[in-house]
Amino acid sequence: MKYKYLRWTDYKNQKQMDDNNLKGKYLGEAVVVFNGSLDEKLGEDGTLTGEGANPAKVTIYGINGADDIRTYLGMTTPKSDAYSTLNAGEYQAYYQDMAKSRYGIAGAKAKGIETAFTYQLKTLDGTPLRGTRNGEDVTMGGVFFHRTDWDGTARNSSKGCPIGDGRQWRSVETQLGRSLDIRFRLYR
Repeated sequence: MKYKYLRWTDYKNQKQMDDNNLKGKYLGEAVVVFNGSLDEKLGEDGTLTGEGANPAKVTIYGINGADDIRTYLGMTTPKSDAYSTLNAGEYQAYYQDMAKSRYGIAGAKAKGIETAFTYQLKTLDGTPLRGTRNGEDVTMGGVFFHRTDWDGTARNSSKGCPIGDGRQWRSVETQLGRSLDIRFRLYR
């Protein structure tokens, strides 16, 4: 279900909204909306902006107020049939370091490269994440919203995780911070 519109509120949960007669559904401290397709692809140069690229559009409604809205490029489909594609749907996301990955803080430090925030995804009802792989329904684990490489190349950066352009990732981090209450919506 697509939202008719999203609006910032200072309230921190549904009860506060209800108690103050504010209509609507509380989604979270921040909202990330991926508008992707099954036809997503990298450009000839391996980036989301290169010749022939067909990236997803990622709109982030950040933690810093009503005007903290930006749109980025991203990808929701892995570049190989060897990996699963997360099903479209609504998820909860929260700051968590991808400790063993070069895209998280601990993994990047271990490899001597610049660190970045990462955000883990989980279902709203606590059931396992679901996806598809070669047309088959599969369970997925360890799915994070993270960046491409810092130079924007994404040839090796997604094995089933939704990703954002590394060249813009510092802005994403400013919008999401270390929030533990992010609503994540994925459309295809």
